[in-house]
Amino acid sequence: LLDGQPVYDVEALTDYARAYDPNARYINFVYPPFVLFLAVPFSLLPVQAAFHVWNALSAALFFMAARPYARDGVPAVTTLLTPAAVLCVLFGQYGLLVGALWLWAFRLLPWAAAALAMKPHIGFLIAVPLLRRKRFLALATLILLGVMV
Repeated sequence: LLDGQPVYDVEALTDYARAYDPNARYINFVYPPFVLFLAVPFSLLPVQAAFHVWNALSAALFFMAARPYARDGVPAVTTLLTPAAVLCVLFGQYGLLVGALWLWAFRLLPWAAAALAMKPHIGFLIAVPLLRRKRFLALATLILLGVMV
């Protein structure tokens, strides 16, 4: 994006990736445009640094979101030792960030629910906890309809 390359053109993105890794295959940016506000700053870092910073930040966010759910006497750090969390760290995926947003959204924090739209197939599920409260039924319905349109 910063080099003027089209982000949503699969051929152009794959060719651009091959300049860094000749073995790169089909590269596709499948996220909504607002995710670029998150992705672009990481693109300014060297790949290894971006990988480690991303993992550290997303793990810290997940830890903060999951800490209230840790049972008494169980160290909260165990939230980062689950197989899913370890896989997310090994591969630098969005899983820990999405997991943190999901936990916060379940506590009805609207900014977390909005940010889940980065993964629309997950974001619409935020309507589920809203259904628990009758006053949020209309909002939950609008979220579901909005994602389906």
